[in-house]
Amino acid sequence: MKLRWTLTVFVWLVLLGGLIGLIDEAWENKWLSIAGLAVAGIFFLMMVILYAGCAFTPRLPKRLVVPVSLFFAWVFCGAFPLLLWTKNHTNLVLSILTCAMGLGFLYWLRDEKQFFPLRNPAENRPPFEWKNLLIFGGASLILAPLFFAVCMTGTIAHALTENTGGFLQVRPAGIFTQERTLERNHQRVYLIGMMHAGSKDFYDSVLSDVPKGSKSLVLLEGVDDRRNLLPSGDFDARFRKLNRLLGLTTQLQSSFTEHAEKKLKAPSDSESVHYLQADCDISSLQPQTIAWLRELMAVFSAHPWQKGLLRLENPDSPLRSEKITRIAIKDILQGRNKHLLALIEQSLNTYDNIVVPWGAQHMPWIEQKLKEQGFREIHRADHQIVRF
Repeated sequence: MKLRWTLTVFVWLVLLGGLIGLIDEAWENKWLSIAGLAVAGIFFLMMVILYAGCAFTPRLPKRLVVPVSLFFAWVFCGAFPLLLWTKNHTNLVLSILTCAMGLGFLYWLRDEKQFFPLRNPAENRPPFEWKNLLIFGGASLILAPLFFAVCMTGTIAHALTENTGGFLQVRPAGIFTQERTLERNHQRVYLIGMMHAGSKDFYDSVLSDVPKGSKSLVLLEGVDDRRNLLPSGDFDARFRKLNRLLGLTTQLQSSFTEHAEKKLKAPSDSESVHYLQADCDISSLQPQTIAWLRELMAVFSAHPWQKGLLRLENPDSPLRSEKITRIAIKDILQGRNKHLLALIEQSLNTYDNIVVPWGAQHMPWIEQKLKEQGFREIHRADHQIVRF
């Protein structure tokens, strides 16, 4: 009887969570959100206990516990590919699906003799079976990580594509970056989405499509710090170790950066391709952004790494402030984008081709502004930046 009451509470929590989600979508309220979090916390704890319990006792109905657990694990991982179709209405659709699932299980488990508690279709099974433990436990150990990996990969791939306007795409063969060529009055702008790490082959060939016969300018990314506002140090050391383990090259250590730095130090007017450091200086960013960057660098450079985590626990840390974080991200992206766009417009007075190998997140805004000025896309090419 106790198990029947546990399952009853579990199913009603599913329905209650869906109802709170629906009401919250229609009428946003602080206390409603807190109630939703409380229900979600209790439900998640019950879900984990019941799913683990399915391995130890056949009396827990797997046809109830497993589908519910898989559904909410899928939601936790981002609900891919549902979000491809629902866009801004994903939470509403998930709330409707949750309500439908709760109502469906209430109907299936209803007891015709009494309203409470719900019926347990597995209550006549033995309390323990080795066969059940080995099969369910073994299958969960193998399939659960695979399920999470597939869901998370799909969600991350979608987020990467959405946030970069398609300039970065995850495919079965690897991560690809796009190069888009825009043209206006026989002048061209080459937008090349970049990552901070990639294959050596990609960096070796990233400028292979730059026209050599006509006057071209490569606008390079890289923030200056002339006033030494940020702490000095080798902040990329840990990332370089990870990249070496994955067989990748950091952009700072690539042949592309090495070649660009040589051209910046010894420019030649006789060459058709020129290079220009096109990023802004740290001093042009807002004070909140500089404080946020200093704290971020302190976290990443902390040794041992546990000290970095302790800094994050400080409630006064700029990284803990949603307001400062929003300001910093907006400043780092939009502020630098506007600076870059102004240089592109200025350089078009002198050069026939402008090449922009910048981080892929910068590209959608730059592309939009150029198209508003009369540029049109005439070509796009895919380059594999990471091979799986």
